[in-house]
Amino acid sequence: MRRAVPNTRPAPWRGIRLGPGPEPRDIIELLEDEPEDGEGTDRFAIPWVVLIVDDDRSVHQTTLLALRDAKIERRPLQFLHAYSAAEARETLMSNEDIAVVLLDVVMETDTAGLQLVPAIRGELGRRDLKIIVRTGQPGYASESYVTENFDVDGYLTKAKLTRSMLLDAIGSVLGESGGADSRQ
Repeated sequence: MRRAVPNTRPAPWRGIRLGPGPEPRDIIELLEDEPEDGEGTDRFAIPWVVLIVDDDRSVHQTTLLALRDAKIERRPLQFLHAYSAAEARETLMSNEDIAVVLLDVVMETDTAGLQLVPAIRGELGRRDLKIIVRTGQPGYASESYVTENFDVDGYLTKAKLTRSMLLDAIGSVLGESGGADSRQ
């Protein structure tokens, strides 16, 4: 509890007050709000957990570089990594906090990423999870084919992808206002 003391003059040395001190009636108590039922955590400090699923390690590194210090709806991003569809499935089973998956199409097989989507939605029951397909080979799975046949939230091609496009895509699936904020 903090106390505010009105009309006291601070001493020039070590914070010693001059005079007899305040009367009890002059003390004002400032109470800090107490969290109700554990609501005291700052929701803006809780990161969005992003799972990067790609068999190319340089894609992981480039994604981290592009999204460093980025914030979505004033919340930071935290990254998990999977280098195959099988590893992604294991990571999703052991981590309920994942909010979005950046999913490559071509990994172990030409459609490994796409085959993971129905497993995520059905077998794992993760209907709320946002999935953004990122492919370097759109010939294997065009945007129209993927969006019409799979329950995904976004589609990006790696060749044309910029930091701004990636932030906008993640922001639009996570943020209520649909915008990304990369400022601190």
